Amino acid sequence: IMSTILNNFADGSSILLSTHIISDVETVFDDIVFLKDGDINLFGEAESLRVEHGKSIDQLFREVYRC
Repeated sequence: IMSTILNNFADGSSILLSTHIISDVETVFDDIVFLKDGDINLFGEAESLRVEHGKSIDQLFREVYRC
């Protein structure tokens, strides 16, 4: 599925992806929004969040959702 998405993605377009398997798709993220109980729990540019928190997006996901 990821290869199909990436092969058909065009510059300037957006893809909204909802998944709980973050480790499989983390490398393609530009921006991240974590919603929890209807509220935005974490939002930002993926690389900035990695640097700011010193963790992968998958690790942040597991903290927010306590997986």
